[in-house]
Amino acid sequence: MHVLETVKTPGITLSDFGVREGLVVDYLQSHVREVTTVEQAAGVRLRSALALLAKFLPNTRHSEHVATLALQLFDGLKSVHRLGPHERELLHYAACSTTSGR
Repeated sequence: MHVLETVKTPGITLSDFGVREGLVVDYLQSHVREVTTVEQAAGVRLRSALALLAKFLPNTRHSEHVATLALQLFDGLKSVHRLGPHERELLHYAACSTTSGR
């Protein structure tokens, strides 16, 4: 009781769950948008890039459009540039990070 009075808290809530579960639930509740965006991506690196994008750039519609166009150009000009899947992947990450009006 002395601790509660010292920290000016009316009570304590006890839970059947551990601290880790509480941290996970708290994280998921505060990062719903990033988590749902991440689920849509195929590769781990792309999911990470999209999660970072969602965290700092809330409007991704423009970025998705730029990425689609960039990859179409890349694929259409493959015989000219002779680049491989690794370079295509890097272009995809870079195109996803573009923003409108910045």
